[in-house]
Amino acid sequence: YCVAGVKRLCLAGYYGDQFGQIVPTCSGACSPGYYCPEGSISSTEIFCGDPNKYCPGNNPHPINVDVGYYSVGGNESTR
Repeated sequence: YCVAGVKRLCLAGYYGDQFGQIVPTCSGACSPGYYCPEGSISSTEIFCGDPNKYCPGNNPHPINVDVGYYSVGGNESTR
């Protein structure tokens, strides 16, 4: 996105897939089942896909499942 002619990366947890973005959240939040580091260009930038992690959406990185718990439901990308 750009502010006063200065090019900046979209915030972590968000993505920008169009030119002319003017807000730090760019095109929107990362999709559930995926995570989006700073500067991502797709809502499905990086697949979560690890049974020890989960990505509810709008995440800059996967979240660890707490010790003593496990992830269930959905499918490999959304549990």
